[in-house]
Amino acid sequence: MSYLDLSRASVLLIKWFYPMAQTGLTMSVYITILVSVHRFLGVCHPFLIRRVSNSSVVKGVIVSAVVFAFLFNTSRWFELQAMPCITKANKKESLVVFPTNLMVNSVYTVVYRNAAYTLVMFFAPFTILTFVNLRIIGTLRNSYRLVKL
Repeated sequence: MSYLDLSRASVLLIKWFYPMAQTGLTMSVYITILVSVHRFLGVCHPFLIRRVSNSSVVKGVIVSAVVFAFLFNTSRWFELQAMPCITKANKKESLVVFPTNLMVNSVYTVVYRNAAYTLVMFFAPFTILTFVNLRIIGTLRNSYRLVKL
């Protein structure tokens, strides 16, 4: 396999792995949130979690997080393209990764890549995680005080 073949393969891999990596990142963030919320309910509302949580509900929530991750990152599949390029050295055609018109569109960049991504991948997760973890800490402190008395 020549360097040109490896270069071609790497371009195609980047074109496909980039959206998959973004989708995987979103999935891991939201699965982490779901686990934290489940622990919050288990610690702070143990009787409620026993009533509302069963395997089908948990599976449904996980599937919803996966579907959300794919839907939120759908446009990522259309951000990169593989374009032919003729190298000067050996005059052979290679492939290069090139941004599509969507990726360089300023409205798309501001609305989706900056605003929506920041809200969905930063502010919402950190707000939820901060809230549930502070509530868990507060509940554990209160129970420790009760035991200590």
